[in-house]
Amino acid sequence: MSSLAPRVWLSASSGFGRCMTEFALKNGDNVVATLRNPADLDELKSHHPDTQLLVLTLDVTKPQEIIDVFAKTKEVFGRLDVVFNSAGYGLLSEVEGTPDDVARVLFETNFWGAANISREAVRFFREVNPSGTGGRLLTVTLIVPGTFKTKATTNAVFIPPHPSYTPSTSPAAAIRKALEHLDDPGNKLGDPLKAIQKIYELSSLPQPPLRLMLGQDAITYVRSHLQSVSADADGYESWSEDLKVD
Repeated sequence: MSSLAPRVWLSASSGFGRCMTEFALKNGDNVVATLRNPADLDELKSHHPDTQLLVLTLDVTKPQEIIDVFAKTKEVFGRLDVVFNSAGYGLLSEVEGTPDDVARVLFETNFWGAANISREAVRFFREVNPSGTGGRLLTVTLIVPGTFKTKATTNAVFIPPHPSYTPSTSPAAAIRKALEHLDDPGNKLGDPLKAIQKIYELSSLPQPPLRLMLGQDAITYVRSHLQSVSADADGYESWSEDLKVD
């Protein structure tokens, strides 16, 4: 990340990505906003000149489009300071009921899409920003968000429940019911705009953390998971004794 202002962001156009695009623009930064359908940003684009907001077509499952986006960013802005790698979507399905083709598309987007953007970002920072912080030491933070009020559930893919998990008493049925009512007024979901402000602040830290949990529910989950891992390590530590080659 460069200390120059305004900074240049690479971001997405929906969910947290859309919030970050608007927040960065509001703070005077430049943004390369990527999405499959550029027309979705026509209204936002009308309020910002091309010298501040560059809208590019990007399907993260197509590696060449990723390469083209970084090349265009270099052509227009000459550098890139922050890559907000947030493209992805959810899939609700039991393991037994998930079709292979649906699962593969999910991984092409959520895993390989994110991985390919990260790989191209590393190359970009090494070659284009060699004198900046990113060129000397690529700083990465993994955002671990709790439940926020975005379009994550409406944009998710829902597979009909597997017959073995349809009883209302099954854990799978309980999870599906909870997600169906996630946006009910009684549920106090996180505000994505408030989360984005924290992420924006994070991007300016000289030594950001490797992981940033956002939301009390995320903190609670991570701490519970760490306690579980610690309990397993303590409970079976003796099994690792005397395992060296004699």
